[in-house]
Amino acid sequence: MAFHRNVNRILHDEHMAVIALLERFGHLLATYRAAPPPATDRAAAALLRELNEAIENEIAVHFAFEEQELFPLLVDMGEEALAAALKQEHAEILPMGRRVAALAHGGLDGSSGAEAWTALHRFGGVLVDMLTDHAEKEEMGLLPALEEALDDETDGRLARAYAAAR
Repeated sequence: MAFHRNVNRILHDEHMAVIALLERFGHLLATYRAAPPPATDRAAAALLRELNEAIENEIAVHFAFEEQELFPLLVDMGEEALAAALKQEHAEILPMGRRVAALAHGGLDGSSGAEAWTALHRFGGVLVDMLTDHAEKEEMGLLPALEEALDDETDGRLARAYAAAR
């Protein structure tokens, strides 16, 4: 679907970026099922750093913007159920993401052993599934609803507000 609204394009691009990151993280988890990557695997370390950064500095900001700015618009449009469902998913995903980030950080600073990797593997897989499903749900529900409802002025205001929040 092509989005004509600035805020939708921004959110769509972020959804696609997080899905790509999650695919790479899922591949890392599939590659290293039983034990953590070797300390010499710079690509794995870079991916874990990127995941850490994304959870705190991108996903958390993205969720907060949606909850503060977009979900009230959904409610005004009569889409209370969609707004409530997405907000509930945020409340489940972000703590899981922070848990995974903490485990990944342990892997970066060398404090992660086999037990921590097992936890990262398990919770990381859950996060991949949860966040991928959530991004797809927003692509199919939130963005099309906003595409229809937003006027140019509101779209511009929201795009500027989101840029300021980042």
